[in-house]
Amino acid sequence: MGEMTMLHSNLDTPYETSLRALLLLAALREPASVYQIAGIDMVAVNAKAYGLDDRNLNGDHRFAKTEFDARWNLTEEAIKQLTLKGLTQLVLRPNGYFYSLTDSGQQVANRLPGSYAADYFASCREILEQVGEKNLEAWLSSMIDDKARRNV
Repeated sequence: MGEMTMLHSNLDTPYETSLRALLLLAALREPASVYQIAGIDMVAVNAKAYGLDDRNLNGDHRFAKTEFDARWNLTEEAIKQLTLKGLTQLVLRPNGYFYSLTDSGQQVANRLPGSYAADYFASCREILEQVGEKNLEAWLSSMIDDKARRNV
């Protein structure tokens, strides 16, 4: 047997995370912190694991609710790349750093094709409806129970 080849999934790369971040920010319609983006992304992709839908977008796996640190790191890298490309912009607020879509970022988000993009956008909108008038950070913290950094 030859050398073992490890297959790398695009589901866990900064590039794929950046595409979801564009859709998420389009659904949110307001600036978000890296924590908020990573948290909403985690819940949106794993909606079944959180009792919010009948399926997880990336399939069922036993670590669906325990991957926040990895998702945080991917989100940080994705947002950095999106900002360097002019698709997101930094918004400084008294309570930290937030990111919003630029006009170019909105155009890219609007053009992302496929049923996965549509399903992910819909999942983000459903989460935001669940949050309603509640504090997003507090809601995410109760859902994720991550003990992770906040708005750094």
